[in-house]
Amino acid sequence: MAEKIIPMVGRNNCGGRCLLYAHVENGRILRMTTERPEDCPDCVPLTACTRGLNYHGTFLSPQRLSSPLLRIGQRGEGRFAPISWEEAVQRIADGWQRIYDQYGPQSRYVNYATGVESVMPPSRLAKRLLALTGGYLNSYNNYSNPCIVAATELMYGTPVSGSSPETWDKSRLILLWGHNPAETRFDSQTMFYLRKARRAGVRIVVIDPRRSDTVRALDAEWVPLRPGTDSALADAMAWVILTERLADRAFLDACCVGFDDAHL
Repeated sequence: MAEKIIPMVGRNNCGGRCLLYAHVENGRILRMTTERPEDCPDCVPLTACTRGLNYHGTFLSPQRLSSPLLRIGQRGEGRFAPISWEEAVQRIADGWQRIYDQYGPQSRYVNYATGVESVMPPSRLAKRLLALTGGYLNSYNNYSNPCIVAATELMYGTPVSGSSPETWDKSRLILLWGHNPAETRFDSQTMFYLRKARRAGVRIVVIDPRRSDTVRALDAEWVPLRPGTDSALADAMAWVILTERLADRAFLDACCVGFDDAHL
């Protein structure tokens, strides 16, 4: 059978949504390729990183379990024996019911942040099942931006604020504080638009104890603060803004509550 190329997308919780191509022959993925910058000269190339190009290893690795295992020794001994899927499902169901009967629905919790971003992730299916059998303890908010959502709603009246990456080249200053997108890649566009802004002459300052790849890639100004002194630097910046009267008083008077005694 001839090799087929099947387009797909990275859907793990990394924000990339990179464009991937699975090269398949006889039902087996041979390799993964991705969009290259030259394939998209007039747009942001959705180029996958090393993780994306090894995406198939997540599911096809020989290290993955092919059947459920039951611990037969003491915890920590590493002794297991294979059992059937039917027995595994029954054991899990019995355990769930025992915990519910003994401790109530608040004792059953599906851990937040499984790393799977899809229409119907396993965590949502598990919650649905627990809801049908008595309920569960839920979580709220997220680990990514709850503080920003709360702060921007108080400051601007909406959690949706800020500029889109397409406008970064119109900035006067871009401050990357503890943000290292060249190494800890989260999407396909951040470094693309930061490079575009740098070519446009935008000043970029990176605050980071390490002289990271982001500093080098953008030829950015580097502020090498000592680890653990971020709050001291933020306090110092706020002090300068206040003592040198650099704050936008008109904005504070019109839009802010609680900035100082006069704004309470």
